[in-house]
Amino acid sequence: MSLNRKKILLVGGTGYIGTALAKELHDDYAVVVTGRTIGNRKTGLMLRLDFSNEKSVEEVLSSERFDIIIVLAARIEISHPRELDFQDPIFQDNVWGLNRFLRRACFLQKQAKQIFISSMTVYASDLKSPVSENAPLYPLHPYGLSKLMGEQIFSYYVVNHDHSGVIFRLPGIFGGNRKTGYLYHLVNKLHTSQDIILDSAGLGFWESLHLYDFVNMFGEFLRNYSFSSKLEVFNMGYGEETDFIKTAHTLKMLTGSSSRIIVKPKDYRKFFMSNRKIARYVNVEKYSYHQALKQLLKEQK
Repeated sequence: MSLNRKKILLVGGTGYIGTALAKELHDDYAVVVTGRTIGNRKTGLMLRLDFSNEKSVEEVLSSERFDIIIVLAARIEISHPRELDFQDPIFQDNVWGLNRFLRRACFLQKQAKQIFISSMTVYASDLKSPVSENAPLYPLHPYGLSKLMGEQIFSYYVVNHDHSGVIFRLPGIFGGNRKTGYLYHLVNKLHTSQDIILDSAGLGFWESLHLYDFVNMFGEFLRNYSFSSKLEVFNMGYGEETDFIKTAHTLKMLTGSSSRIIVKPKDYRKFFMSNRKIARYVNVEKYSYHQALKQLLKEQK
């Protein structure tokens, strides 16, 4: 690794978001990526790390000195059980496993700045938009709760061990090579002139930030942020309305599709996060939801 570049440990860098983020950061930083399994990488170094395996945690954190640690690894599973089971893998990975990792990181990587990737699902979905970082936190499901607990654990270690940290709250991500989700399937149906039935029953959140906009915003933030505060929380997004139904009509217009859009009774409130705080470090005016939808259409031609 180059000695004149800051070293980043990207925890959970082998998945959909992590792969794109590692690629974005590679030119400016020496990036070490971790994953549960080790595969082939064209650039950088990959280490095996499993939160449930204390030996792997110890080996990675003892391998070398890192300037920045980015914790992206998380289990994503959206369900709405009536009761909570803290033995569920969601909590085992996103809470207990995260604690195991941070507990050792605070001792073995004392000088590292730390970044925790959280989720917009920590917020209550019935808040008046745009939602600021100090809005009430009231998760709708176990995944959102696990991310909120993760934020609290992260904050505990950062504050009590004299570190400096940042929490990012992300909306759902779309685009790139993702081949699932509301927007992906919507575009496929528009391209094949299928009827589109919009059923928003129980809908809380959906994808509203393009993958490449996220990684570009992240890279810009990292270049401009000084980590002079003990702990800060930032929303990341377009700061504009990304309505579920309006999105379908916008994409239909952009594609010129003959698909019929059939809307069942609306059962959600408009929700989007304010990006005024992160605008101190990122030129948010370069990014827009409308342009992101156009990019998605190019990717799914």
